[in-house]
Amino acid sequence: MTMNDRRILEQILANTETIMATTTALQAADTALKTEVLQVITDWQAALTASAGDQAAVDAVTADMTATLAQLKASDPALPPVTANPVAPVVP
Repeated sequence: MTMNDRRILEQILANTETIMATTTALQAADTALKTEVLQVITDWQAALTASAGDQAAVDAVTADMTATLAQLKASDPALPPVTANPVAPVVP
């Protein structure tokens, strides 16, 4: 093995280590994002359940959902636009 071969192999190893570290970081970020999204959805679910029969409370949760989705949209222009869909009144 020549010195040049050794340098090439060392560079390949260094690149592989960088790729593995980046992959690990991306996996951690993906897990954190999924956890956060699950928490937001769980909070919305609880708020909607608690607001059954109270249209103002349902409207407030819907407004929060719309605002949160609009913030996400603003951070990534590739996402489709967010529109507020009318919600039918909750009948107890």
